[in-house]
Amino acid sequence: RRSIDFHSLKPETPHFRLGGDPQHLALVCARLGVDISELDLITTIDRGAYEAHVKRFRDRRIIAADDFCLTPYGEKVERLPVAPDWAEILVQAEESKDSQLLNTAIVCASAESLYDLIRKEHDFSEVGVEGSDHLTAHNIVVSALNQFGFIRGKNGDVEYGFEGDYVRKRFDKSIRQDVVEKGAFIQWCDQNGFNGKAIKEVALAMKSIYHQMRTYLPEPQEFGVVLANTPTHESFLHLLANFSTA
Repeated sequence: RRSIDFHSLKPETPHFRLGGDPQHLALVCARLGVDISELDLITTIDRGAYEAHVKRFRDRRIIAADDFCLTPYGEKVERLPVAPDWAEILVQAEESKDSQLLNTAIVCASAESLYDLIRKEHDFSEVGVEGSDHLTAHNIVVSALNQFGFIRGKNGDVEYGFEGDYVRKRFDKSIRQDVVEKGAFIQWCDQNGFNGKAIKEVALAMKSIYHQMRTYLPEPQEFGVVLANTPTHESFLHLLANFSTA
């Protein structure tokens, strides 16, 4: 147990330390309005990569051309809890005033990979969008929300829950053995080869995005499956082509 003489303590100027990948550093520095050369970093970074990201963000009007500060557009992009490319897609979708496009983009931005949502054996017959892993993942999550989703309160906040999200084991006296009971959501995941845990993680990420965008959490039935060659499909692909560098 340490003995501290609080009367002998003296105030000192704090040393700001920052680490991370160059793209993240470029946005954080812009939020602070400083150049990276002014900061004491905890790790060595690739200055060339950092400067390349600053240039790219300036070209995209995220960082101001004449200083190291975020533009109003950049402030909208930087505050979102997703990669900058996805953040731009979300901001553009919001500015389009097309609620279905925005909801579609938020679901897609929340799903890191289609392959996290599926098992080795799976059925895409009702959700697959040829040529688009993003929209196929979107349709898996939206189908789950449409069929089983509801909004529940938790710790003074709201989030998505899924009816029938349970696996119970009980002893059946009549047959003298353990019996496993599965809720409707779990059975649906098993039948289609989907990962229920990953679907719930996407729903949680969606909540975070809606919160940061300062908008309400939509009712599950407000989401719609996106089919190929529909206006939402075409609009989403247009945004992806213009703002994604992946």
